Amino acid sequence: MQYLAVFETPSGDVCQGVLKFPAAPRRKVWYPDRWFAAVSRIARAHHAMPGCAVSIRTDLRGGNCEQTLIFRAPIAQENALRHYLTGFLALLGLVEESVALPMNVTEHDRWTQCWPQYVSRLSPGGSAGKPWFAADFRIHDALPELLDEAFSHGHDFFYQANLQPTEISPDHERLARHNCVAVESLPGVPPSLVALQQGLLQQPAGPVTLVEEYVGVETSAAVDWLRAALDRRFANRFARTRLPAPEWNFQRYAASKFVRSAGGLADYVAGGIHESVLRLMAPYELSSQAAGGDEVDSLFAWSGPLRRWFEPPLEAQKSALRASYDVREKQEAQEATTAAGEVSRHHPPLIISEAADDYAFISYRHGDFARIAPVLQGLNTAGLPFWFDRGITAGTTWMEVLQERVARSKAVLLFLSQHVVGSRYVHLEANYAYSLGKTIIPVRLDNIDITTLPGGLGFLLNSLHVIDARIDEILHHLQQHWRPRR
Repeated sequence: MQYLAVFETPSGDVCQGVLKFPAAPRRKVWYPDRWFAAVSRIARAHHAMPGCAVSIRTDLRGGNCEQTLIFRAPIAQENALRHYLTGFLALLGLVEESVALPMNVTEHDRWTQCWPQYVSRLSPGGSAGKPWFAADFRIHDALPELLDEAFSHGHDFFYQANLQPTEISPDHERLARHNCVAVESLPGVPPSLVALQQGLLQQPAGPVTLVEEYVGVETSAAVDWLRAALDRRFANRFARTRLPAPEWNFQRYAASKFVRSAGGLADYVAGGIHESVLRLMAPYELSSQAAGGDEVDSLFAWSGPLRRWFEPPLEAQKSALRASYDVREKQEAQEATTAAGEVSRHHPPLIISEAADDYAFISYRHGDFARIAPVLQGLNTAGLPFWFDRGITAGTTWMEVLQERVARSKAVLLFLSQHVVGSRYVHLEANYAYSLGKTIIPVRLDNIDITTLPGGLGFLLNSLHVIDARIDEILHHLQQHWRPRR
């Protein structure tokens, strides 16, 4: 089962889950448009979970780029968060090994604690007395350019945005409006500064998301580069306002196990906790960080300038990967069509359960249907209900159906053959079942070495007992874990 951390914050106990989008498969396989669309769609759905906050991390190391999402929710939402995170595994049905969940505390801590040596929290705007100034400077807007610059200079580069839902109080709204009037009355104030403050300080009371950003690098030379790069971009953005650039205060970061022990402020922030959870935010910080829904959703749109970090640099390589992906899609569609025909012609007809939850889920490669049909017939004879995909062509919507069926099942029969090695959907179903803690019974159709199976499937199955495709043995193992209602 996927690992969720539980720890204390000043506002109460929270549970935390992590998703990694690793660099390993990138530039070696094709990432279709619908993969990026699915990431954005599933990520945006976190808004529906009460109190859910998220951190978005982009890490460039050794010339390879990867993303990590860290989600936190009140402890009462633990089950909802677990099911929400497993929804991302639908991406495995589009690109194998494109997303991973931690299965133990070691993986969780390693993924959350991989901060660089030098880290700076961005705090544009400020106050030298009254009035104070807000500035909506966002590193995310320049992230593709900074990644390109860092790569060209040979630097590692780190970026993290902590997103915290909150409410702009009526008191803050009144304070901001009064401050805006004070800015307008300053002698010699640039009109562009007045316009900026009017846009930022007149935020109406109500729900917003605070966007807190961090950047980091590994060497002092990289600190010098990044400071200069940030200064240039700040000057280009706010030159007419005459706002001074922030100091970009880089501090050395020392990792600690904040999840299981009381750490300092930096330790909490490293895990994605927004500072507003830990301390009272200054008025200029609230106005500078407040973001609407469209801006927040844009942070999950990786199909634009960031897409180059998923694809090989040469057009010929892109074309080859795309062609290979399309061939595989057509092959799987043909297998699905063939399997659908075999199911419809099977005699006697197979009885496929339509129960809401009292059934075994059958995970198999469409090309293996003829080999598993005798087992399914044996299950029918024994009165054990099962559900399986009858050869319907897969897609994003169909993968959601598969996930729902796995989630509601009592057990999963996982049929292993040489064909499974290349099946994205079997990998998806197995990983999803494992993440939810489902009973998985692997059934051997071919004599294969399970430790060599890709996509984490070998690791997953290594701790399970693999049985032969004999109906008596399958019934024995199923009945050890589940007795269907009569």
